[in-house]
Amino acid sequence: MRLAFASALVFLGMIGAQWAQAGQLVVVDSTASALLPGQVLDGSKSLSLNAGTQVTVISEDGKVMTLTGPYSGVPASGGAGGGSGGGLLASLSKLVDDQDGKGSLGVMRAVKAGDAPDPWVIDVLRSGSHCVRAGVAPVLWQPSTKKGAQLSLKPLPKGKRMKIDWPAGMDGIDWPEGLALTDGGRYLVKISGRMTAAKMVVHIVPANLPSNAHQVAWMADKGCTGQARALLASLR
Repeated sequence: MRLAFASALVFLGMIGAQWAQAGQLVVVDSTASALLPGQVLDGSKSLSLNAGTQVTVISEDGKVMTLTGPYSGVPASGGAGGGSGGGLLASLSKLVDDQDGKGSLGVMRAVKAGDAPDPWVIDVLRSGSHCVRAGVAPVLWQPSTKKGAQLSLKPLPKGKRMKIDWPAGMDGIDWPEGLALTDGGRYLVKISGRMTAAKMVVHIVPANLPSNAHQVAWMADKGCTGQARALLASLR
């Protein structure tokens, strides 16, 4: 009797520990009408999906899970409870919820003409924040044209202007080796033949972030919204 009672206590303890570890989840893509992108769920509660529906969620530890119906169960992963990943989930929730009412990976994956093909390239035609990976030489990008052009890059406020030839038919060129790339650095970018220049701020994503989802949140918080959405759309 004592052995059976002790075994029961151990079993209940294991179940309690599992539920104590169950944290929150954020919905980033959904075909289920009751679950909206940006919605934060309690990962310790049972979730049911009808046949043919699919939901992608991210846990507090950055794990991406895609659940396909018919499904019924507790979706929580190993993400610790207590709100330790609250900042991550809040950033991801805002990112997908700000898609003009259509916050979903399906919308994010819909590549349009003129969109950058990779979340890590620097769109030289767009002013604002741009995020690059630490230790990886960034690529400057613009839609390819039949004519060559000249690109000028000038660190702000008083840096030396550098000019680079942009060959015809190419949509990407490497960041010039002779120009320092600094976190928070501001640059003026001008393409020959265009009336306006772009003013951009470069942010270097830390190499020690624990997951791709954390990279997405970090980029979104820095204002690299388009890149963050593109990277999020690639996660499965």
